[in-house]
Amino acid sequence: MVSLHAALVALALTTSADAARNRRLQDNLDVPKLYEDAEEGKLSSRVLFKIDEAHRGDAAAVADKVASILECDAAPARVFREGGKFEAAHKAAGLDLHYQVSCGKDADHTAASKETFAALMKFLDSDDHDGVALVEAEYDESLSWTPDDPSLGTQTHYDAIGMAAAWDVTKGSADVVVQVLDTGIDMSHPDLQMNIWRNEGEICGDGVDNDGNGYVDDCHGYNHADDTGTDLLGNHWHGSHCGGTIAADNNNGLGVAGVAGGDGSADSGVKLMISVGFGKTAVDGFAEALVYGADMGAQISSNSWG
Repeated sequence: MVSLHAALVALALTTSADAARNRRLQDNLDVPKLYEDAEEGKLSSRVLFKIDEAHRGDAAAVADKVASILECDAAPARVFREGGKFEAAHKAAGLDLHYQVSCGKDADHTAASKETFAALMKFLDSDDHDGVALVEAEYDESLSWTPDDPSLGTQTHYDAIGMAAAWDVTKGSADVVVQVLDTGIDMSHPDLQMNIWRNEGEICGDGVDNDGNGYVDDCHGYNHADDTGTDLLGNHWHGSHCGGTIAADNNNGLGVAGVAGGDGSADSGVKLMISVGFGKTAVDGFAEALVYGADMGAQISSNSWG
């Protein structure tokens, strides 16, 4: 027969463990920041949670329990759908343990954001977190940055690659050098001023191979077709067009926007290394140009030769 003392100790230990688990879930969240963001309408209508490994066998039941505590009308659903032939690999990565439930029901976006926060707090304040490894409110997806380049609206192909969302992650980096092996780039173009690569080892126009790389006056690249470093423009606009797509100066109130053209501040976009294969007098030097780009530090080579 279990003594009263032993029973009380067991109850205290169980209560302590539950409290610790409950605190752990809340400690993983910045609740004051969540409240502030909820008031500003930054939360979506969903609460996300993950079932712990020990409850994988009854994950659906745990998910139903969580939804009930949240007091959300919608049924919980897996974040990652059944993977068919890939399901075993998905389970090995724990993707089957992630669930979501819609809680914010108000048509008004800010009101729905507040409802989501309130539902999350109901769960955090409850005394039954058993089977739940983590829980959080989902943030609403919104685009926070759009450059002011007036011709951006004509670049409708950017929608196909999710350009606006990508700019919220990165707008480019001066640490990245892109070789444009094409017809050359018009360095005098007003929308291509900040992102032209510079070979720091070369003195421009002195007729000397200052950095000893085998190329004379290759300050910004080399014209492999015409064998010159001082004329980096062939007889067509195509290279300038490609260079502009890659790194036209962004947010400068002029022309188009580049995929990685920066945010308008100095050295915020990728650098364009100019390599000419389609020159004024010849079409040549492509193999040599690719080696030049690699030798001189380009991480990417653009070759739009169609």
